[in-house]
Amino acid sequence: MRKNVFLVRFGEIWLKSERTRRRLIAMLEQDISRRLSDEGIKARIYSIRGRIVVDPEDGWEQREKIKRVLERIFGIVSFSPAIMVDTRLEDIEEVVLQFAEKIDGTFKLEVNRADKRFPITSMELAKRLGGRLVEMGKRVDLKRPKHIIGVDIRQEASFVFMEEFAGPGGLPYGSQGRVLALFSGGIDSPVAAWYITKRGCEVDLLFVNMFDESLEKRVYDTYFTLKDWLPGAKLFVARIPELRGVLAKIKEGYRQIAYKRFIYGLAEEFAMKIGADAIVTGESLGQVSSQTLKSLVAIEDKVKMPVFRPLIGFDKHETMKIARKIGCLGPSERVPEVCRMETHSITNISLDVARKLDNEMPDPRGFLDRIIEAKTAKDLFFDKESMEGYEIIHYPFDKKLDKGKKYIFVCKSGLEASLAASKAREKGIEAYYLDEATFMKRNTGTKGGPSENSLE
Repeated sequence: MRKNVFLVRFGEIWLKSERTRRRLIAMLEQDISRRLSDEGIKARIYSIRGRIVVDPEDGWEQREKIKRVLERIFGIVSFSPAIMVDTRLEDIEEVVLQFAEKIDGTFKLEVNRADKRFPITSMELAKRLGGRLVEMGKRVDLKRPKHIIGVDIRQEASFVFMEEFAGPGGLPYGSQGRVLALFSGGIDSPVAAWYITKRGCEVDLLFVNMFDESLEKRVYDTYFTLKDWLPGAKLFVARIPELRGVLAKIKEGYRQIAYKRFIYGLAEEFAMKIGADAIVTGESLGQVSSQTLKSLVAIEDKVKMPVFRPLIGFDKHETMKIARKIGCLGPSERVPEVCRMETHSITNISLDVARKLDNEMPDPRGFLDRIIEAKTAKDLFFDKESMEGYEIIHYPFDKKLDKGKKYIFVCKSGLEASLAASKAREKGIEAYYLDEATFMKRNTGTKGGPSENSLE
C-alpha cells in the first residue's frame, strides 16, 4: 500500500472521555468531509487511533485547495501531506530515502512510534534512517535543520512527511451548541464570533442597522470574509432606522446604554426564536465608556440569557492582531463607526436608572418581524478618480438639492452621508458619499471647493 494522503492531528479532543472523544472525532470528520465537498473535492475521511486521514480521490492534485480548507477547520491542531504505507520497516525506509533525494541541505528525523509492537524503538529507527541518509551525503543538524522528515508509526498504517501546517485548534464546529453573536462588522465582533466558534459553538450573527444599505454592504463584506471560517453562519439584519430618532430624544450620556439594552433585548428574543442558547458580543472591559464594569452590568441586566464576551480581557492591539490573522481586519476597518449618538456616555450608571431607560425605548419584541437574512447590498461610496463636476455637501445636510446636479455628501464616519445619498437617489438625483478622512485625502485638485455647508 502506498497513498498520498493528508494526516490530520487534533489536540484537546484526545483528553476527553472515550465516549465524548468518539463523538467529537465523528463531528470533526463530518465537518472536514462537508467542507471539502463544498469545494468540489472528493475524499475518503476516516480515523485511526489519534489521527484522522484525508484520502483524496485525486491524491495531491488539489493539494493547495485542500490545505486552504483544513487550515480553517476548528478542531484541527495541525496536518501534513504524507505518504501512507504499511507499517513495515522496509516500506518506511524506502519512502524516507526517496524524500531524502529532494533534500538540499541539513536534515533531522523525527520519529513517533505510536504502535509499540513495531520491532524497534523510535530512537533506533531514527538512528538507522539517519545513517542511511548520511551514506547518501546528507548532513545531520539536530538544532537548526533545513529539512525535517517526520515518521508517524501506527498500527493501521505509517506516514512519512516533510511539512506540517497549523490548524486553528479548538473543538469541532457545533459540538457545544448554538449561539447568536451581535455583529457590527467592525474589528471586535468578527473576532468574538471567531473565538466562540473555536470553542465549538455554531454561530449566527445579528446586525442592527439604523442607517441604509451602504452600511449594510460594508458589514456584509466583513461577514463574507469571516464565512471562510464559519461556513454555516448566517447573517441576519434588523433594519430599524427610526431608532435614530428615538435615541436623539434620550438625555445625552444615556443613549449608548439605552441602545445596547434594546439590542440585547432584541437579540434575546431572536435567539430564542432560532434555538440559540446564549448571546455573544465583542465587548472588552474598559475599552470604551459603555464597556466599564458598571455599564456592562447595567446592559446585561436587560436579558436572562447568558452573555458571552470572548474578548473581555483583550486590548485593541490583541484584537487587531487576530482580525489580521483571520482576514477580517481590512473589511472591518472599512465599516464606519456609528457617529453622533452622543459625545460622552455615563460610566457609573445604576440599575434603577438603566431600567427606566427602557420606558423611553420601543419594545424589542415588536421588531422581530424586521429581522431578515442579509444579502449583499449596493454601496454608494464615491470611488471615481475625480470629484470634478460634483457639488460637495458637508454635514449638516440642509441644502436644497437640484435634480440637474450631482452631489457627494460628506460626514465624519460616512454614515449620515450614505443615508443622505440614498435619499437623494430616491428622488432621482445622482449622489454618492464619503467619510471625512477619505474626502480630505482625495480633495486635492477638486474645482469649486467645499460647499456653503463646509465644516472648514
